[in-house]
Amino acid sequence: MRPTSCILPALAAVLFASGAMADETATRGGFVGTGGGFLTGTATDDQGRSAGAFFGGGGVFRFGEEALPGLTLGLEFLGGGGPGANSLYSTGFGGFVLQATWRPFDQTPGLVFLIGTGVGGGELTPEGDEGFEGLAGGSFHELGAIYEFDVYRGESSILAVAPGVRWWFVPTTADNEVWLQSFNIGVETTWYFGGS
Repeated sequence: MRPTSCILPALAAVLFASGAMADETATRGGFVGTGGGFLTGTATDDQGRSAGAFFGGGGVFRFGEEALPGLTLGLEFLGGGGPGANSLYSTGFGGFVLQATWRPFDQTPGLVFLIGTGVGGGELTPEGDEGFEGLAGGSFHELGAIYEFDVYRGESSILAVAPGVRWWFVPTTADNEVWLQSFNIGVETTWYFGGS
């Protein structure tokens, strides 16, 4: 069974459950967010060998709307990469995902969980004769959490700054041994507008 066929039903269940449990409060409206930070990850090459760790940076751009109080749906474009710690390769990868965010706790409304699935890919570029190489492509998955601090609040708009952590994963496919994953720590700025 493909990873996407498992994740999509789970995503639908989360969306349904969170919508059913959401308080009848005002929504934040549409949103646009962008940010970046540092990342570290691991990869395997086209022969299935571990390429070791890599370090670098990454960024995100996302937009969407709070469909139900506490639940947003949107699209996120994301990417990153960096050199291998062993100096044998460098990598770059990216994609876009259908993303949902969920604020589960009334006591900590700034805590936001993210889940996303979509398409993407990446490349391992060898450094020297013994370097690792390969191309990855297909599904792209994301999990994460951010904590939003509202720095401005108007009648129908909110500007929030949010430190957070994300996990990105590009799995292998049936005919390709390459996979990539990374853990990202960064800061995002999000503008909510048209809220009620």
